[in-house]
Amino acid sequence: MTTHKHFLTRKFIAPVLIGTLLVTSCTTVSGDPSTMSSAEIALRQRQNEDVRIAQGVATGAVLGAAGGALLAALTGGDGRSIARGAITGGVIGGVAGGIDANNVNRGARAEAGQQDRYRTIIANADHNIAHYRRMNGVTSQLIAEENGRIGRLNGEYRAGKVDKGEYRRRLSGARGNLSIIDGQISKVERDISDLRSEGQNGAPVSSRVAQLQGEKSRLQSQRNALVTVYSRVPDDINLGV
Repeated sequence: MTTHKHFLTRKFIAPVLIGTLLVTSCTTVSGDPSTMSSAEIALRQRQNEDVRIAQGVATGAVLGAAGGALLAALTGGDGRSIARGAITGGVIGGVAGGIDANNVNRGARAEAGQQDRYRTIIANADHNIAHYRRMNGVTSQLIAEENGRIGRLNGEYRAGKVDKGEYRRRLSGARGNLSIIDGQISKVERDISDLRSEGQNGAPVSSRVAQLQGEKSRLQSQRNALVTVYSRVPDDINLGV
């Protein structure tokens, strides 16, 4: 009986713990820092901060589920009680993870009363607007740095000081840069849609929607500008962006 119970414990808890590792490991954006400019590194740091906030709830839920299942197993529970403990722990852990993540973004928890709820929605929108402004600032810096770097690389390439492989290596983060910006454009579109829905329910958010639309337009323009910068790379380099 004991062996059977331990088997159930391992069978249930192992995937949960593996899931924890997968969720928490997703906050790292791949790339070689030695080839990145300061703006590229800053862009990835902003992305990682944004991802960590979003994953706070998910991570908390997974850890809570693991803890609930483990507690049920240690107290002699069968397979059913282990599963029940995991569900309960997941709910509690999800709440705890959400509270932790919302030290940055407190607008996600439910507020009592309509006016309190509106204030929370507006505070959350202001947080998002500030995030996209910072992202636009970093992207503007990135465009300037990449433009200068490509100019120098083109000169070195023509002079035979760098070959194709070295040129590509130094710009290995180019595709990742555009991918991050694309992700932020998609995210701001979702935020605008969500905020418009709140406005239809009576929340006074029209000015915030307009500000988010402005930041989205800036991101789109800057993405186009970055693509133009990368178009200066010689075709035979095959940068792939």
